[in-house]
Amino acid sequence: IAGVLLGLAFLSKYFAALLAIALACDVVLAPRGERPWRGLAVTFAGALPFVLLNLWWNYEHCWSNLMFNLYNRHEDAGLSWRSPLIYLLVLAYVLSPPAIAQLAGRNAAWRTWWSRRGLRFFAIACAVPLGAFLLLSAVRGVGLHWVLAFVPFFFMAAALALPAARLRQSLAYLGGFSLLHLALILAGSVLPVETWKFSRLYDGIVFHVRIAQVVRALESQRPEFEIAADGYSPAATASYYSGRYVFVFGAASSHARHDDLLTDFRALEGRNILVFRKSPPEPHDYEPYFRSVEYRSLELSGATFHLVLGRQFDYRAYREGVILPVLERYYRIPRYLPQGACIVCERYLGAHCPVRG
Repeated sequence: IAGVLLGLAFLSKYFAALLAIALACDVVLAPRGERPWRGLAVTFAGALPFVLLNLWWNYEHCWSNLMFNLYNRHEDAGLSWRSPLIYLLVLAYVLSPPAIAQLAGRNAAWRTWWSRRGLRFFAIACAVPLGAFLLLSAVRGVGLHWVLAFVPFFFMAAALALPAARLRQSLAYLGGFSLLHLALILAGSVLPVETWKFSRLYDGIVFHVRIAQVVRALESQRPEFEIAADGYSPAATASYYSGRYVFVFGAASSHARHDDLLTDFRALEGRNILVFRKSPPEPHDYEPYFRSVEYRSLELSGATFHLVLGRQFDYRAYREGVILPVLERYYRIPRYLPQGACIVCERYLGAHCPVRG
C-alpha cells in the first residue's frame, strides 16, 4: 500500500522521488539488525508500475515532464550566494524557530533519539529533501511551495523528541504566527482593490479580482476572433473562468509548452486572433504574422490591459518566426533518450525533434 501511494505521489509531483530516497536512507542508516530490505523492495515494487507509466507517457509525448524539470526551466540557473540565504530564511519561515532552537540545544539526546525508529525516520524524511533543496539553492531559487510537502516530517520528529512543556512553547509561537497571517489575509480581502495601486503586481491583482470583466471583454469578440494570451498563466486563468479554451500566442516561457500539445496553428491559417496582454505589445511580435493589426486597451480599476487584434493569420510566417525557434529551444531531446512520438515535432517538422548534444 505504501508503494502504491508513493507511486501515485510520484505521478502528482516528481519531488516524491525525494521521499523514496529518504526511505532508502532510513534503511541504510538503521542499525544492522533493523534494516528491512525486504519491506523496502516490496514498497519500491508497488511504486514501479506508476514510474513506468510516467516514462511511457513521456516517451509518447516529447519527454515533456523531463524536458521541463531537467532542462527548460533551468535556463537562468547559475551559482549564487543569495539563493542559499533566501532558502534558509524560507525554512525559518515555514518551520518553528523555537522548536529548532530546542532541538539544537539537546545535543546529548541525539544518540538516544537515533535509536528510536519512528523518530529516526521522520528526521531523515525531513533532512534528506530539505538538504537536497539546500544544495540545489546554490544554483537556482527554491520555491516556498517546494518545501511544504516535507515540513510535516519536521513537526512529527519534534513531537516525538521534545517534552510536552517545550512543545507548548512552539505551539504558542505557531499559533500567534498563524493568527498574524490570518489577520493580514482578512484585512487584505476587505480593502478596495485600488489600495494596491502602488504595487508592481497591481495589474496581476486586478486581472484576478476583476477576471469576470476581463472574460466578458474577451468573449465579446467571439466568433470574429479566436482568443489567445501572450503567456500560459493568463491563458489558463481565462480558460478556467470562461469555460472555453484560450491558447498561447507567441513563444512565451517554458511553462507554456503544455499549450503546444493542444494548439495546432496550422488550423488557424487565415483566422482572426485576439491576443490579451498585461504589458504593452511590441509591434514586431505581431505585425509579421497578420495582414493587419489593431491595438486597443482595456481599463479596469486603474490598470491597463492590452488587446492585439490580428486579422488574417499567416501560419507560414509564424512557423518561421516563432514555432521553429521554440522547437529548437525547448524540444531538443537529449541524445541519451530514445525518441518516441511527439505530436509537436511531427506537426510542424514532419519528423523527430532536434537532438541535444
